[in-house]
Amino acid sequence: MSTKRNTNYQQILLQQSRRLFRTNDLQLLWGVQNRHNLRVTIKRYLDRGILHAVQRGLYASVPPAQLDPFELACAVAGPYAYVSAETVMARAGLIMQLTEAVTVFGVKAKELEVAGQRVICRYLHPRFLLDRRHIQEGERYALASPARAVADAWHLRLDYYIDNQLSPTVKEAEALYQEIYARP
Repeated sequence: MSTKRNTNYQQILLQQSRRLFRTNDLQLLWGVQNRHNLRVTIKRYLDRGILHAVQRGLYASVPPAQLDPFELACAVAGPYAYVSAETVMARAGLIMQLTEAVTVFGVKAKELEVAGQRVICRYLHPRFLLDRRHIQEGERYALASPARAVADAWHLRLDYYIDNQLSPTVKEAEALYQEIYARP
């Protein structure tokens, strides 16, 4: 029995607004049933430069150096991951330390370097990870508000020191911490 080959995979891929894909995403996107055929197609696209390997099982439709560091960090951290803690607090002027790594919260704790970008993934229980209050959902990544970033940092370490104690964000974070993390 012969099957019709779909040669529009590249066109389907480039029509997507997202630029990072897991193997399962490509399988669903292309409608490929056979895992072997999927692997062969991915390998051919890697060889031709249509896809770029980011890490095992994660591919980009653009060179990894052209990806936003936050987009990349959220993709490697897994589903529902969002940028938070030191990264957001430094951008908001709440801490004065220079952060070169992107800190994300996700389903696994790990530190890695991907495409020249250092990523720190911190574990957050799914109950809290799925609570999306004060998280701005972008098209390519999610970003915590400064108050949520402080609350997340306090959840990890209650004695986390905030340099700018006079910021109204700290008071907002105290209420948010009680609302999200301190309830039974």
